[in-house]
Amino acid sequence: METFNKILKILVAGVYLYAGASKLANVPLFTGQLDESPLIPEVLLRTIAIGLPVLMLGLGAGILFTAKSLYLWGAFSLLIFFTMYLMLLYLLYTPPPCSCAGILGETGYTGHIIFNLILLSVTLWLLLKS
Repeated sequence: METFNKILKILVAGVYLYAGASKLANVPLFTGQLDESPLIPEVLLRTIAIGLPVLMLGLGAGILFTAKSLYLWGAFSLLIFFTMYLMLLYLLYTPPPCSCAGILGETGYTGHIIFNLILLSVTLWLLLKS
């Protein structure tokens, strides 16, 4: 069971590291995608476009390289917030704006929300086992 939980931690960390790195790799593109959201004030765009990926990289590295559950709690909390944000966009805006990257960009909002719920479940599992 310990090996299984280590694999899950690597997967969760990998998602955060990939998402953070892909956003930081092209900050102007990510800022433009965020600008399409009717829920994000323009004054916060640049801060979010840089701060969110840095936070994601920090959480991913913390999950991967430390045993502290603080990083899992941070990842769990951010994922709850982000999933609620996606659901709000999905329910209130047609068509909802999308700033999804990579594979999730192809799945649409329903696929992204399902992915987030699975990742939330995995993160909760890890928190309960830590």
